Order: sequence, then structure tokens, then C-alpha cells
Amino acid sequence: NGKTVDEWDTTTSAHTITGLVAGETYTITETSAPAGYAISKPQTFEVKGDGTVTVVTFGNALTVTEITKVDENNNPLAGAHLVVTDKNGKTVDEWDTTTSAHTITGLVAGETYTITETSAPAGYAISKPQTFTVESDKVTVVTFGNALTVTEVTKVDENNKPLAGAHLVVTDKNDKTVDEWDTTEKAHVITGLVAGETYTITETSAPDGYAISKPQTFEVKGDGTFTVVTFGNALTVTEVTKVDENNKPLAGAHLVVTDKNGKTVDEWDTTTSAHTITGLVAGETYTIKETKAPDGYSKTKPITFTVNADGSLTEVTLSNALTVTQISKTDDEGNPLAGAHLIVKDKDGNILYEWDSTEEAFTITGLTAGEKYTLTEVSAPEGYEIAPSIDFVVRVNGDITVVVMEDSLKTDSNPETGVAGGAAVLAVLSGAAVVLLSKKKKR
Repeated sequence: NGKTVDEWDTTTSAHTITGLVAGETYTITETSAPAGYAISKPQTFEVKGDGTVTVVTFGNALTVTEITKVDENNNPLAGAHLVVTDKNGKTVDEWDTTTSAHTITGLVAGETYTITETSAPAGYAISKPQTFTVESDKVTVVTFGNALTVTEVTKVDENNKPLAGAHLVVTDKNDKTVDEWDTTEKAHVITGLVAGETYTITETSAPDGYAISKPQTFEVKGDGTFTVVTFGNALTVTEVTKVDENNKPLAGAHLVVTDKNGKTVDEWDTTTSAHTITGLVAGETYTIKETKAPDGYSKTKPITFTVNADGSLTEVTLSNALTVTQISKTDDEGNPLAGAHLIVKDKDGNILYEWDSTEEAFTITGLTAGEKYTLTEVSAPEGYEIAPSIDFVVRVNGDITVVVMEDSLKTDSNPETGVAGGAAVLAVLSGAAVVLLSKKKKR
């Protein structure tokens, strides 16, 4: 009828019950098992009626706990190291997982235990600790899962915004490539990197206008959380400085930078400070042309430069030299001629220079390239005609502007004596006349 007729805690001796009804059937139920044993199923027995002792053997089996390590697809997973601890933190078992379930016998039925993963299989995150309670009447089955590690790599610009167009390569500690891709505006996901290992991201090509970033290392988290890596890019920086012949900053030039296709990417008038250009393509070659030189300076010939690809500052120095004008005074046979008084005027008629010629060319520096000037002879050497004025334009390409003014002998000049030929003849003739007149008077 389900009425309790006796209960006790077992010892190592048999327990005796007297007075049960002969021929009746009774049920033994185990309400708690000895530590490490499962609660046995209820067992029935019939009391003998012949006067002999009814002997009942009621068995216990050790508890059985089966722990299986599985991957993200619930397939058995080898290579994890697991530790089982009791409620007091005491280790009761530990092992390296295989593809078979691991069996632990003798855990206390009804007690709670904790499984901790101390190392995960390669490519998997360490799972969080998991608790389980030992079943008292059946095998305790525990499935302990692992998920692949997840690493998210995001490429960003100088404002921390996602940046497309870079080619990135991830290598392990042995320099073996484990992944590579072209960045988009979305994070790139890599699964299965080894938890706790260090990897290196290398940028092999940067988006247009950006410098290639230096390699960056990161360590894969082993706690099951995402490993988030932000890999930044900075715009390329190019500094162009315009200097004079003494390497001092020079204002007043107009410079134009063009790309390999001849397209203008920047232009400006120079100051005494360097001009900064950001966003030129790393590794590309550009050309700087000077369309206007500062007053007194020649235009510099176009120069090319290549933008540094390693993220370092690209420094370009473009120098200017003062214009050089050489003025020579010669006779009509090209021989140097001293003694002429010369002046140079600008386009407004202002006298800028004046001097007396020697056998050496007279040098003027700093005339404005491309401007027209006038060379005038105020007085010629004795015996020479004054030459017509000469207009000349200062060369803009940096070459020396050479001006030669020729003087011709006067038409009545005696080249041997240097005395005016006509005058000499007149003097001789006059003297003869005087002599003749004198003789006539004497006669």
C-alpha cells in the first residue's frame, strides 16, 4: 500500500527487519546513495513463509559521467585540456580530449561539478567553464562545446572611418600566410586562428592617396570573445619647398604638380614656408613645373619625385637661381672693346645699370626672366660710331642671357693711327696750302 514499514542508513553489516508478513511483497527504495554511487532502482522482494530468513541483496553501482568535447558543428573534438572540480574547487579529474567521450565514475550523485578548459584545440576559443549535476539514477551525459576563434579586422582612415582598397596579409609566428584580402568598408572576419598566438598584419598595397601602414601585430583572444583589430591608414604627406641659390626659402614662384597622366593635382604660389600636399598616391611619380619664377630668378626645369610608400614624409626641394645676363662690347670683328659708356633700362625707361665697358663682359644678376630690357650706348670709344640700342629679353630657362653690342669704326677713321682719317687728311691739306701761299708771297 506504499506505507513505510522501515527505513535506515546502511552500514557494512546486514540490516534486519522482523515481523514482515509472510508471503507479502515489499519494495526497497533508495532515497540517497553512498557518495560516488548512483541511486539504485527500487527493488521488490517477497517474505518467505517457511520460517527461513529472507535474504535480500540490494546493489549499488558507481555513478557514471560521460563528457564529450564537440566543435561548432557538434562533432567530437580532440586537443582540449579539461579539468573537473567539485564544489570546493578540488580537482577530481583532468584529461586531454579525444574524439571519444571521457568517462568519470564515482562522482557524487546530486552534486554539482565544474568543467574548465585550460587549453583549446588549435583554432578554437577556450570555452567558458560549464557546470553539471551528477544524475543519481542514470549516466550523466555532458556535452562541452567549442567555437572557432573569431577575429575581425577593420581598415580605417585617419578619421577612423572604414577604408576600402588596401591589400592586407596576415601571417603567423612562422611567417606563413594564413589569410589575405582586399579591404572593403566592412570588417573582415577570420575564424580559426590559434587562441593566444600572435599574428602580424602587413599591408602590401594602400588605397590611393594613403601611405602603406607599418606591420601590426595582434594576439588572438582565447576566452571566446571576438578579437577586434583596427588597422589604420594615414594620407601620404608631401612637402615642397622652394629655395634660392643659397638654399633659403623663396616666395613668388607659381608651381604646378601633375601626375603621370599629365593631370594637374595641385598648384600654388610659393611662400617662405613649405607647401604641403596630402593624398598623393604612394609609390607614384609626379612632376613639378614652375610656370612663373620669382622676380630676378630663372624658371627651374621640371623635376620629378616619387611619393614615399612607407608612410614617411616625402620632402621635395625645388631651387631657383638668379638670372644671369652677360653684356659684351666688341668691335665689328668681334674683339672686346673697352671705353664705351653703356646703360640698361627696363621696359618703363628706368635706368637700372650703367658702366664703362672693359675687355671683360659685364654681368648683371637678377633681371626678371621673360622681361624685355634695352641696352643703350651713351658714348662710344674714340674713333667708333655709337651703336643702335638693343632690346633683349632675359631667358626664362635658367641659361645665361648673352647680349653682344658691336661698334663700327667711324667711316673717316684711320685704323692704323686711331686718328680720324678725314680730319687727318684735312689737316695735311691745310698745311700744304699754307706752305704754298707762303712761297708765293716771297716770290
